[in-house]
Amino acid sequence: MAHINKEAVQTAFDECCKTKNYTFAYGTAGFRDHAIKLDTVMFTTGIIAAIRSITHGGKFTGVMITASHNPPQDNGVKIVEPKGDMLLPSWEPEITRLVNLASNETFDAWFDAMVEFYKGKVTSKVIPQIMVAHDSRESSPHLLKCLLTGVETWFGKGRVTIKNHGLL
Repeated sequence: MAHINKEAVQTAFDECCKTKNYTFAYGTAGFRDHAIKLDTVMFTTGIIAAIRSITHGGKFTGVMITASHNPPQDNGVKIVEPKGDMLLPSWEPEITRLVNLASNETFDAWFDAMVEFYKGKVTSKVIPQIMVAHDSRESSPHLLKCLLTGVETWFGKGRVTIKNHGLL
């Protein structure tokens, strides 16, 4: 397992994760809510997507930032498996728990839970790969930034292959 720079992660966490004391739920459509509340979700979701890639031997895992059928002030995010399927339902409770720790507990509680989750899933030195894209909502670029910040600080810049398709 690669070294995680806790201090760098905490700095990025404090800058990105502004939504506190709020409970999120991951469902078939991923996380959906008012866009201004999703910063904390994005930070954690990016890390989880990269871990999911590792569990698939480094195959690309997708992340789509969109809420196409919701009101304009909303947005959302979903993780897509390497073959294009939705995130395995068995992962949904864990991602929900970790996102809610980020929103409702201390940084240390979230960090310790993330490390345990990471250690439980990562057994090799596979380089994770994620593919990201977003819709045209005004909030999407900011949410993408939170997602990428989480990934790059957790794994270290350049230690994750990120293919950013931008606006789709």
